[in-house]
Amino acid sequence: MDRFELNWPGADASFYTDGWRCRIVWRQKGRHGGGAMGGTIDNNQQCVKRAAESLEGAPYLLSALKARGHARLADQIETAASVAPEVPAQPVRAPTLTEPGERRREVENRPAPKRVQPKQNATEKPEPLPAAKKSAKTPAGQTTVAEKIWLDSLEGDSAHEAATNKRAKAWFDLGVLAGEALLLKTPAAKGKAEWVLKRTWPEDAKRKPEYVLAGSFKGIASFLIGAGVKAKGIEQVLGALADAAHPELEAAAKAWRTGQTH
Repeated sequence: MDRFELNWPGADASFYTDGWRCRIVWRQKGRHGGGAMGGTIDNNQQCVKRAAESLEGAPYLLSALKARGHARLADQIETAASVAPEVPAQPVRAPTLTEPGERRREVENRPAPKRVQPKQNATEKPEPLPAAKKSAKTPAGQTTVAEKIWLDSLEGDSAHEAATNKRAKAWFDLGVLAGEALLLKTPAAKGKAEWVLKRTWPEDAKRKPEYVLAGSFKGIASFLIGAGVKAKGIEQVLGALADAAHPELEAAAKAWRTGQTH
């Protein structure tokens, strides 16, 4: 089963799943003298509810599940978060430990907080990502504080430029953002450091792909943020690249997690 951390305050909580069955295992952190208490939630419905309640502390969970092939479960968790009773959002904490029977009932009966989803006009179409400009920088005023802090923390140059065609043996599928299907090629182990973003349009099969080149991942991130990609899109991209095993991507993911927990 795949394992994902839920980042509960005051407890170590892990979410296990094979895409169908779910389990949450948690244990209170650092009690003096040892003997920290913990527990397990095996009920699928309750696991989905608690996972939905944990999205504030684990913003990567949905994109990471989809990257591991668990899109159906990710949709269930997202739906559970969006239809939960409207109560003030509170961080997920470990259950209060009393008697074993009471502890289990409290864990399973706790409601998930309401996660408000932005409304979108059914006739409104997302704006396409703009064409890449040579040595373009992120336009001022288009990013939130969290996105700007994350971009500024990345190593490398934020410059990027357009190209007519680029080939690659393997592409990482980043999914669809603003109506564009995005693919990424990471630099080869030897040779010139070259990151390539491939842009295609699923709803316009006749349109030729376009490419964005950068000397570092920061250049690709700068293009995406300058094009209007927000926090959810950044999480989608980083989740899709979780298994890419590249130092710049690992540093970018760590910087995003750090920024989201402060």
